Amino acid sequence: MVVEQGAGGKLRIVDLEQTKVGGTHAAAAAQNAKAMAGLGEIAAGKTDVQIFDRVGKNKLGARRTGEFDVSKLTSASQHTRGLPGTGFDRKLSFDKTTLEQLARQLLIEGLPDVWQPPPAMPPTGDRNTGREEQP
Repeated sequence: MVVEQGAGGKLRIVDLEQTKVGGTHAAAAAQNAKAMAGLGEIAAGKTDVQIFDRVGKNKLGARRTGEFDVSKLTSASQHTRGLPGTGFDRKLSFDKTTLEQLARQLLIEGLPDVWQPPPAMPPTGDRNTGREEQP
């Protein structure tokens, strides 16, 4: 889900995309349709449908429903993304074999250390040395 901050600070849904490596365009499009139907129920005032952060495969995080403006869902685009040549709207940049090898490597080696920029160095001299005063 791609959002942008709208009037009043609420998040407006701009694009809804489902990505599949082993699935089909039809399955991804059905997921989009189901999500849009749920968002439409929120817009209609139903309180038993909510938006949450997803923090794990079957684990929800913070409730975020109140942070969204779902009044203009028809302006949100919907896309599917998958392997090239499989009928998706957008294609993944890598083939299935590359993605499987990457997954195996992550499982074996874990995530790489996060790059940290070198610490900022303060200036070592007077910044005004050698500069003439401006009138």
